Amino acid sequence: MLELLNEPSFVRNVGDRGVRTIEDARGYIAGAPMASYYALESAEAVKDYARSALGLPRLLAIVSPSNESSIRLLEKLGFRYTSMTKLSPEAHDVKLYTCGLQP
Repeated sequence: MLELLNEPSFVRNVGDRGVRTIEDARGYIAGAPMASYYALESAEAVKDYARSALGLPRLLAIVSPSNESSIRLLEKLGFRYTSMTKLSPEAHDVKLYTCGLQP
């Protein structure tokens, strides 16, 4: 990663990320690229497991209305907004999403 981020063509075409040491590279990897990759990949794996191993017909997901990145992830995974709900009478409202699982 250190070499890639410092390749002249990468710096010219993508931009200088300021990664100069192995520690910088580790921090860069642990940041956004790794987080966004594992969020999508792990959620897709959960969907696949729910469909193939558990035979579930659909999945439900809840998310805070202000959590834009999780909402985008759910929509990318095929979840659709259903309604606002509360998990208990004293709890804050959350958005409920559903996703049908085809066999």
